Amino acid sequence: MKTVKQTVYKAEDGQIFEKQDECAKYEEVIKKRKQATSYWAVFHNPDLTEGRGYSGLTLVECFFEGYTSVELLMQDWCYRTFGRPVEFVMGVAPIQNWGLREIDRDKFLDKTAHARIGDYDYPAMRVSLSLVTGEKEQGLVIDVEAMKKLDKR
Repeated sequence: MKTVKQTVYKAEDGQIFEKQDECAKYEEVIKKRKQATSYWAVFHNPDLTEGRGYSGLTLVECFFEGYTSVELLMQDWCYRTFGRPVEFVMGVAPIQNWGLREIDRDKFLDKTAHARIGDYDYPAMRVSLSLVTGEKEQGLVIDVEAMKKLDKR
């Protein structure tokens, strides 16, 4: 039996590499991805009977490397996912159908996040999106896995 000493390099997230340059490249990719990731809270499904609030809260982790405003693309995603931005309470009074705001990572990870109407709590859903735009696309391509998670509500 032989005892072998080997030098390995460990990235901040625990990933192990045999070469220092591979570890450095990996950490650079992770750093760039963190910089291109934003977090959003979307309130949706308003109470159209009395207008008391929203029964839906979706927390979104959004990865997008591009030149366009991420907020604009998130608005497009909300429009495609939750419908037009205006609904009507009792068919008369206009109310916001969904609302969007940027949040920090800790709020995204908060397991107690919920929407509330009266005495009813509705747990938040979490979705991860990779937003992509392209020449042939008339708007936004949505991550299929994220949509599958949304459909399971």
